[in-house]
Amino acid sequence: MLWTSQRAGNSLTSIISAIIDKISSLGHFMYYRVTRATIQSGTFDQALATMESIVESFSEINGLVTSRLIRISETELLGVAAYESKELLEASQTQYDELMSNMVPFLAAPPSVSHGEQVMAFDAE
Repeated sequence: MLWTSQRAGNSLTSIISAIIDKISSLGHFMYYRVTRATIQSGTFDQALATMESIVESFSEINGLVTSRLIRISETELLGVAAYESKELLEASQTQYDELMSNMVPFLAAPPSVSHGEQVMAFDAE
């Protein structure tokens, strides 16, 4: 489902919360990298193919437990990556930057990246 920009902006917190809730059931990790990126119009298929070509390299990132890429509009992507700790996330920054440099040709602007610790979770039985 594609979201309008207004709805996506208003629902971004809800989207992030739902993702964190869903992936928190996978383990004890507690630190996240949240990346919001705007890609150039008409480049989604190429951008996705690029991400698919590098996804296997994610397994080489120490401390990375899970990663999700969500399309929130025609040109907006949200990435949420869960790490075992803040220290492991920080230690992976260079490796992450190198992998994500493959996405630069598709970006309409520099991505917004933030980090934070999990403070609450809900897991359905």
